[in-house]
Amino acid sequence: MGVGGEVIIEGSFKDDNGISGTVGDFLKTASSYDNGAGRGVIVDADGVMLSNITVTSFYTGVELADNIENVTLNDVTIDGVVNGIRKGTTADVDGLTINGGEITDGAIGIYFAKTTASGVEDDGLITNVTINGTNFSHLLEKGIYAEALDHTLITGITMEDVGEFGRAPVFGGTGSNTSGFGNGIDINLKNGTYTDIVIESLTFTDVGSSDGDGTAHAFGGAISLKARDDGSYATSPAEYVGNIIVRNGTIDGTSTGIRAGEPGKSIDGLSVTIQNVEITGAEHPSIHGDIDNVSQSTVTVTGSAGADSYVANPTATGSFDFDDLDGDDTFTGSGDDDALDGAGGTDTANFADILAAGDITIGAGGWSVATTTEGTDTLFDIEIVDGAEAGQFLLVGNGGFDTIQEAVDAASAGDTILIAEGTYVEQVIITTSDISLFGVGDVVIESPSSGLVQITTNPQNGKVLFSIVTVEGADNVNIQSVTIDGEWQAGQVTGGGDFNGIAYVNALGSIDQVEVVEIGDAPIDEATGQVSGNQRGNAILVTNEAGSAKTISITNSTFSEFQKTAIVARNTVVTAQGNTITTVTDGDCPERHSALARIHG
Repeated sequence: MGVGGEVIIEGSFKDDNGISGTVGDFLKTASSYDNGAGRGVIVDADGVMLSNITVTSFYTGVELADNIENVTLNDVTIDGVVNGIRKGTTADVDGLTINGGEITDGAIGIYFAKTTASGVEDDGLITNVTINGTNFSHLLEKGIYAEALDHTLITGITMEDVGEFGRAPVFGGTGSNTSGFGNGIDINLKNGTYTDIVIESLTFTDVGSSDGDGTAHAFGGAISLKARDDGSYATSPAEYVGNIIVRNGTIDGTSTGIRAGEPGKSIDGLSVTIQNVEITGAEHPSIHGDIDNVSQSTVTVTGSAGADSYVANPTATGSFDFDDLDGDDTFTGSGDDDALDGAGGTDTANFADILAAGDITIGAGGWSVATTTEGTDTLFDIEIVDGAEAGQFLLVGNGGFDTIQEAVDAASAGDTILIAEGTYVEQVIITTSDISLFGVGDVVIESPSSGLVQITTNPQNGKVLFSIVTVEGADNVNIQSVTIDGEWQAGQVTGGGDFNGIAYVNALGSIDQVEVVEIGDAPIDEATGQVSGNQRGNAILVTNEAGSAKTISITNSTFSEFQKTAIVARNTVVTAQGNTITTVTDGDCPERHSALARIHG
């Protein structure tokens, strides 16, 4: 224990290798090195505590021997070493606490090795580990590397400039491994059974880029997590029980933020849960992303209460379950079948493929998006789907926007609004050009039973217009596969106005496979269905200012139970084809009007 001043344990590694600068810079280009300086401190007894000391210029700063328990390092600085703290392949450690301190300038900060010999899975273990508030910086290859780790909490640590270079040539970083394996934390479990690992409250800056040769290596990443049962490890596999949890922290500047598995390997185990970790500055080329899953398990990602953005590695082979808390979030899935759950806010699912409306269907409790290269993803509480096509798909109902109007208000030119099966009691007002409304299943837009409001006025005659769906001042607005139900609510109309199912006012577009019903006053005789003589119920009204004729297409639609007129078109070029219009009269008193259409101008 250092008391009353700085206590330094200094070795000869720098002198032995003629190093005048940093050990890290030396190792980047060294073809060999002299490790005769050995280990600064060897802990070979139970209950040892090291406090307030600096260990510098050794091959290994602190070596943990075999069969030791309850070792504590408080505010220990380890500097200018190849390995900061190391446990050998057959060394067993039960109880290690590292509080504070710093490990800087070297190759690997903490290195826990594990024997992989068959039949000795209980040899070389380390358990009951706490690493709390330690700072790691300027380490070439890794901050923490563990081939064995059990019942462990890594909390409050910071890393800066760790794993940015990757593996140096002197450690085998040549050929396909050139500048590879650069990580902040690499938990690479081997030959044993492990559980209960939590990494939390981390702050990483410029960690795991693994780009010492100028290109980010495929194995690089801020945090890499796997349990090996592949290849040569099949006869002595690792098993992890439960989920590794990574929560509450930031990663800024890396190749891949968090990865489960190892690229090119088929690894069964190790489920990962990521909670409230903000990842920024990650590279997004073809082999990296904010998160990656190349294991056969699922990675579950839960965001923060704010706006989050997660981009999965496009070459990921495993599944993701995005489960956000709140905020306006963006999710980009992988090449496998993913589950995306946006929860609160307005959330977007991104896809690299070109999507069509038919690729997006109703699923159980959400929506399903089928792609060519990215699998079939399930969306829960996701409002927007954005593929490589022009425009976006905005989802209404079944976990999307609650109302059609919310989606319309969020839409931009080129967008398609997909409405899930159900009944939507609202008036919809569209003023954005080049958008489409498309019903998926049995979609009914129903007039409110009270509070019906005037939307606009008719530019031809000045009448006030109360319409269930109004398109005003917008071009190329297309409405398809919905039912407009007036619920006989024309009695709410005031000022001598008109009640319309759909009104296009100074607008153009198309109506296809639409049914409009019950546009008029409530029947005054339930037995006959007779209504009042008020002439204010039009299924479709299209009206444009004089001299500004617009074009509209009305096809394959059905209009029935309207009180006045099926289609009124003023100063409009109309294409009508394949429609069915049902008229009704009531005996000797034809008070339910039956004009099929009126075309003006």
